[in-house]
Amino acid sequence: MVNVMTSQLLHEVLPVSNAQLKHNFGAFIKKHRIAKKMTQEELATAIGLTKKSVCYFEKGRTFPTQENIFKLAQILDMSLDEFVFGMSHFNHEISVPKINEMLQTLSDKEQGMALATLSTIIETIIKGRE
Repeated sequence: MVNVMTSQLLHEVLPVSNAQLKHNFGAFIKKHRIAKKMTQEELATAIGLTKKSVCYFEKGRTFPTQENIFKLAQILDMSLDEFVFGMSHFNHEISVPKINEMLQTLSDKEQGMALATLSTIIETIIKGRE
């Protein structure tokens, strides 16, 4: 279920077909795994998955869950926004009032998507600390 939700959320943000999204994301994972000089098996072990799962991600056959996206970003030494959206910037000056200000510019649907994503990210960070 989370897997489908992640794919749907990214599909709404990035206007490409679901198959193309999976393919592009898989190629992105593979590129950065190779750049880190990691095998599929090493990456799978670091995430806590099977080599087959990583292979399926890279081939675009399946999409990682939100939790696994967070783990992949950490393992590949990338910020979450850089990993998910291919961005190489991260604004460390962001604050709660700034986030509220940005949320006000979004439609109700977009606010819901943004808040759901932020909530999932925060929950994953908290779980990672435990």
